[in-house]
Amino acid sequence: MIDVFVYVVVLNLAIEYVPAVISEGFTLTLLTAVLLKVALELVDVVFGDAVSLGGFVSVTLLVIAFLGARAAVRRLLENDPDRP
Repeated sequence: MIDVFVYVVVLNLAIEYVPAVISEGFTLTLLTAVLLKVALELVDVVFGDAVSLGGFVSVTLLVIAFLGARAAVRRLLENDPDRP
């Protein structure tokens, strides 16, 4: 439960300060936090000790890296003159 609370706080801070992060209300933010927690528990259940994502800080950094990489690829594809 503590993890979900922390995720809600972090999500709400991101929603407030990062224009690309959007949530239509607190309930959706809470559900998003629960889904993030479930997704992390599923990784552990499915892959066990073969995969470890670390704790809150390392998972947060992974998500930031994923978002940054996605944004960079989208920017590259938007500026690609060969792309149909």
